[in-house]
Amino acid sequence: MKIKIKLRKLSSITVVSTLILNSVLSNLTVFAEEIQPRGVTVSQVGSSLSYIGDRHGNMLKFPKKKMSDGSLAYCLEHKKQTPSNISYTEGGTLDNGIKYILEYNPNTGNSDLDYYIKQAAVHYYLGQINWIQYATKGTDIRDKVVNLVAQAKGVTLRELVLEDKNTEIVSENKDSISVKAKNPNMRIINEDESVDTKLDKVSNIKKINLGRASELNITASPRQQEFKLVGDNYETDWFNVSIVGNLTNYRMDIKGQPQGTQIINQDGNVVQTLSKNDTKFKLRVPKASVNGNCEIKIRLRGEFVSDKAVEYIPSNSSYQKIGILKSYPTNQDDVDYITVTLSANGNLEVIKKSEDGTVLQGAEFKLVKDGVDITNVQKTNSEGKIIFSDIAQGNKIA
Repeated sequence: MKIKIKLRKLSSITVVSTLILNSVLSNLTVFAEEIQPRGVTVSQVGSSLSYIGDRHGNMLKFPKKKMSDGSLAYCLEHKKQTPSNISYTEGGTLDNGIKYILEYNPNTGNSDLDYYIKQAAVHYYLGQINWIQYATKGTDIRDKVVNLVAQAKGVTLRELVLEDKNTEIVSENKDSISVKAKNPNMRIINEDESVDTKLDKVSNIKKINLGRASELNITASPRQQEFKLVGDNYETDWFNVSIVGNLTNYRMDIKGQPQGTQIINQDGNVVQTLSKNDTKFKLRVPKASVNGNCEIKIRLRGEFVSDKAVEYIPSNSSYQKIGILKSYPTNQDDVDYITVTLSANGNLEVIKKSEDGTVLQGAEFKLVKDGVDITNVQKTNSEGKIIFSDIAQGNKIA
């Protein structure tokens, strides 16, 4: 039997198109590989740390963890496996309570203990180790952990311990709170099954103020000013700038300013923008630019670097998720506009006449304000006139 094989001739256009398509697909594949998010690895550093324990000698243990870039990493899942050179990718932003804890500096003089306090606080904040309020070992460290969590949640120590429905408050004063378990047979997380656990003792927890959460703030004061005439210019007094946070720079949003308005920095120089080292400034307006009264509004807009708590996800879900602090650029404005009022000075012409309308030479006048002389006495000329120049609002003829 004969078999016929029919060959179809490809046109040069088809061949070229195929080559181009293959080339494009190849390039797309390479590009896709290049834009894959770069992961990091997380590993345990040293042996497990243990500072807080119960009356049976069971200790709350966990190791210090670091990312491959050297950043400290904090476990978010107490019961899962500790990572050892496990790949992680960045997830979402964690809440402000975790951020508060990770930003806190225990400043104990021992970096391992500092880490331990923050890691224990993360576990407690997430509801994973509430039993530590009954700890009998490392109670001074326990007190820092519990107070840190209360402040991260924005609640009182009393409100925090009562989140555990098995807790009973025995007594409380301004310095401490004493608690015990309603059910003394409650099993502690770290207990072995063979151990007879009884939480029948009173635990005294000290109240500690660990300070405020980090915040960003930029404020100018005073909030209202008036321009004063200084030579050929109107000038404000100094505005003082208060800054909280890691400021990189700030600028002004100005509304209603006359043409030629200048910003003067603390060194007396005219500048276009202000640096983070400028702690005061004032405004100057050339007198020739002022055609009448005006109101200028100013708002400071700060550019800061601030931290966010970010979750990282392991490539293998049997390992712990971790949280770290990362720095990001953040904008923060003054709470509102400050107001500067410019009341333009005017000229006043006084003509003194007698009852019959005759102009009087030598009549005496002066300017006063609030009972205080602003000018010396001046006399009318042969036309019965005096011209007072640059009269500010509120000045009167006397």
